[in-house]
Amino acid sequence: KDKDKDKDKDKDKDRHINHRPSTEIQIQTENTQAEMSDNEFSGFGDGEEDAFGMDETNDDDDGFGGPDGAAADGDGGDGFPIDEEDGFGFGDDDEDGFGDGGEWGDGDGFGDGGDEWGADDAPMTMEEVLENQYREAIEKQGEEAVSLLTSLLDDEEEKTRWGFKSLKKLVKISQSAGDLDQARRHFERMMGYVTSKNLTMNLIESPLLNSLKFLSDRADIEELYELAMNTLQAANYDKARYRLMLFQGWKLLEAGQFARLEKFISELRQSCYNEGGDVDSSKNAQLKETLILEIARREACGQDDRLIMKSLYNEVKHIKTFMSARDKALVCSCGGKLYMFEHKWALAYRDFNEAFEGCDETAQRAQAICNLKYLVVACLLNIENTNVNPFAAARTKSYEGDAEIQPLKQLVVAFQQTDIFAFERVLSENIDTIVNEPFVKNYIELLRLGMRARALLKALTPYRRIYIRSLAEDLDIPAAEVERILVLLILDERLHATIDQVRGVIDITGESFSLATRYKAMQRWAARLRQVSYSLTRA
Repeated sequence: KDKDKDKDKDKDKDRHINHRPSTEIQIQTENTQAEMSDNEFSGFGDGEEDAFGMDETNDDDDGFGGPDGAAADGDGGDGFPIDEEDGFGFGDDDEDGFGDGGEWGDGDGFGDGGDEWGADDAPMTMEEVLENQYREAIEKQGEEAVSLLTSLLDDEEEKTRWGFKSLKKLVKISQSAGDLDQARRHFERMMGYVTSKNLTMNLIESPLLNSLKFLSDRADIEELYELAMNTLQAANYDKARYRLMLFQGWKLLEAGQFARLEKFISELRQSCYNEGGDVDSSKNAQLKETLILEIARREACGQDDRLIMKSLYNEVKHIKTFMSARDKALVCSCGGKLYMFEHKWALAYRDFNEAFEGCDETAQRAQAICNLKYLVVACLLNIENTNVNPFAAARTKSYEGDAEIQPLKQLVVAFQQTDIFAFERVLSENIDTIVNEPFVKNYIELLRLGMRARALLKALTPYRRIYIRSLAEDLDIPAAEVERILVLLILDERLHATIDQVRGVIDITGESFSLATRYKAMQRWAARLRQVSYSLTRA
């Protein structure tokens, strides 16, 4: 009972609190607001002095209040007197954007008399100074550039890559200006940097080759090559020396100096073998590049010893290292020609296609056109894929309008439509472009033979027996040639027929190739059964 009485009393208290008059709540709210007006966290703009000691009279348009005198500059009157145009300052009159009239007011943006982060400026290293000088110099032209580059060389305390680059630039400037003696002096001084410990082979090789390439038209270029190779040999930069010799080898090839080039290639190949006479596995890439140069030399000077070329081709293909698009085009073109000689038309088509793509990628249009010609010939000679159109590829579209390619496209159309008269007309109208082309002319008779064979097979379709002279008249081919082609078709099992030479008649049996093959298989099966039967009877 006592517990129940206590619960009732608590309920009465809660009811009394929850049902206070509204007037009492209103009075309490007004008192609370009055207390807040004197509180140290009172808002700005109430006309009194707040906890920060600021006059909060807000009669300006800043939205925050503060002494109008402090905000007379129109910065917003935020209580932080500003009389500069920085929009951030703390009472300073400088233009730094942050300083406060003394401690941060040194004009550097941040610290007091130091760098951006309040520390003293660290002095630049000599490497950084030379780099800045070089980059400034290469933006200039003529005498101004020469003056800056020369000043850089004078400021060097020891040989650096920036001095090496500066000399390379001076070599080009002097050579372009016609001052050949000065260009040579700069190049000789440039060679003095090769043995510097501050330069690596990677920093030396590319600028050196570029300089020699730029100087390749000089009368004394051989002396400069010799100087460079001796310097690289003294510095034990064997790889860079090899690259330089290979570069010089391609220049000799362009100049047609095949005798000197042959000696160069011999020396290059020797450098790829160890003392035991085996190929140094670490120099496979160098050996491959040397073999490619040898293929190019033999192609250029007409040394078409097919056994040697086939050996070089197989050796290059065997070495599984990177090959540039230009080198790939050269090697595949060689391989395509070798396969054409062996009458391996499908492999020839594959290699010529790769050679064409490589030439197209490296913008060698003349070589691309040649390989496209050979590709078309290989395609037409491959009787297994005579319906393949080599001009269907997207890469060939840009070549279809070329004067040398248009006749080949017409030839392909005539061949696939088995139009022997259009085929012969295209050949007769393009003697120089197709018939007398140095490589294609070796396969013109095979192309004619293939076309005539297709025409004969098409002409024989509706007949079981026909006179050979009638075929000859219809196709405008000599009767003897028709008979020769029919014999070849029968031997190749492309035609199942018999020829009556006395009457000059061809009798088509109608036996298909697949049926003949089936009979041969049945004969082998029967022979095997006889062997098994004989073995059983003997047992």
